[in-house]
Amino acid sequence: MKLKVTIITDNNNYILEAEEGENLLQLLTRHNIEISSPCGGRRSCGKCRVKVLEGNVDITETERELLSTQELAEGYRLACCIELASDLKIEVALEGQIQVLTGGLDHRIDFNPWLRVFEMEELQEENMFLLNSQMKTIRSAWKSKLSCPTDANNSSERKNKSGKASMTTS
Repeated sequence: MKLKVTIITDNNNYILEAEEGENLLQLLTRHNIEISSPCGGRRSCGKCRVKVLEGNVDITETERELLSTQELAEGYRLACCIELASDLKIEVALEGQIQVLTGGLDHRIDFNPWLRVFEMEELQEENMFLLNSQMKTIRSAWKSKLSCPTDANNSSERKNKSGKASMTTS
């Protein structure tokens, strides 16, 4: 059975012919009527919102999840959820008129790694010995706990651009 679908946009009005059971979003896409649909009609983004002005459209569970109670009461539906069952008159809003949550809560992470690189002033020879003995203790602990290699290539001292020595381990 052929159905009449009237579409009102800010720029034009369209009267389309559709088959019963045809999906509204697919109908709009086929006739090059612009409507936002980032999820491609998978019923997950809630951006293909239209306002039903005339006609009967059942509310789906997806619409209950993605639209507010007030929006549903005002006649808003999702084009991807509408399977045409009767003649219909809808309004397609410009994307700028629709407010959809695109962000989330700001989740902060305290980044505090267990391995660090320290830059030090030139060390006195007696302090370097102390540092070397501490590094040997750390290496032996790593070897017993993590089975990390402890060869001489794993520890190196180098001078950076400012002339400060830095000690790194891996």
